Amino acid sequence: LNLSDSELEQEAERFRKQQPLPELTAESKGALARQVAPAALQPVRQFGSQLKTVLHRELLVSWRDRVSLALNMLTAPIAILLLAGAIQKPEVFEVPSEGLNPSLLPLAIKVIFVMSCACIWTGISTHIGAVARERPIYERERSFNLQPLAYVTAKGLMILLLAVPQALLIASVSAVLFRLPALGGIGSATFGYWMAALLTIVASGAMALFLSTLVKDQRQAGSSSPLLLMPQLILSGVLFEIGSLTALYPAVASRWAVKIFGAYSALEKLYLEPALPNLPKIDIEPYASTIANVRDSSLLLLLQFGAFILLALIALSRRKGLKG
Repeated sequence: LNLSDSELEQEAERFRKQQPLPELTAESKGALARQVAPAALQPVRQFGSQLKTVLHRELLVSWRDRVSLALNMLTAPIAILLLAGAIQKPEVFEVPSEGLNPSLLPLAIKVIFVMSCACIWTGISTHIGAVARERPIYERERSFNLQPLAYVTAKGLMILLLAVPQALLIASVSAVLFRLPALGGIGSATFGYWMAALLTIVASGAMALFLSTLVKDQRQAGSSSPLLLMPQLILSGVLFEIGSLTALYPAVASRWAVKIFGAYSALEKLYLEPALPNLPKIDIEPYASTIANVRDSSLLLLLQFGAFILLALIALSRRKGLKG
C-alpha cells in the first residue's frame, strides 16, 4: 500500500479506537458446543439407528420363515437322537460296574465328535446365505450410506441370538438321551454341553458369514458349504493323526469343540492303558477335565468368532454400492 506516514498514523489511531470483540460467555460457549456436538455424534447416532433397523429386519425375516427356523433349530437335536438310537448306550460316559474295557473310550470319543460336527453344521447351514441372499439389498442400501459396521454387527448379533436356543436344545437332548457324568471341578456337564455347543455354533456361524460375503448369490453359498465342513471333519484330530498340519488347529473349530465336550464328558475316567506295548495308544490329554483346558478351548472359539466377523466386515467394506 502506498500510504504516507501521516495516513498510516491515522489508520493506526482509528484501529485503536475500535470496540474489542465481545468475549464468549459461558452461555455462548455452551450453545456453540451444543451446535458442534450433534455433528460429531452423527456417525454414532447413525450407527445405532442403522443397527436397530437391520437387526429388526433380521429378526422379522427369521420369524416369518418358520420352516427354515425350525430346521435350523432341530437339525442337531435330531442328529443326536439318531446317534443315541444307533449306539443304544445311554451310559456311554459311565464307568461300567464290571470294569473298563478298551472299546469304551473310542466309542465315547465318536459320540462327542458327532455332537461337535452337528453343532458345526448348525452354524454353517444357518448363516451360509446370510449375506449372499441379500446382496442386491446390501448394495442398494450401501449407496444410501449404510455403514458396513452396523450391518455386520447386526449379523453377528443374530448369530448369537439364534445360537443360544440352538445350544440349549442340543444340551437338553444330550442330557436326556445320555447319562452325563457328575463333575466337580469344572461345573455341571449339562451347562458345559450348552457352552460347548454355543461357542461352536457361533464360531462356525461367523465362518459361514464370512464365506457368504465372498460369493455372488445363495446358490454359490450353498454349493460352497461343504468346503467349510470337510476341513472340520478331517483336521479335528479325531479321525486321523494329521502330523504337521496341527499348525492349522487354531482355525479348526471342531478341534476345540471336541476338547470342551470331552472335558465335560469325563473321558479321562474311561482311559485304559493298552495291554500290549505295540497296541495304539489314545492321547487322552486333549480331553482333560480341567479348567485350563476348557478356558483355552473356549478362548480359541471366541477368537475364531471375532476373527471371522472382522474378515466379513473387511470384505463388505470393500464392496461398493450400486453405480449410477
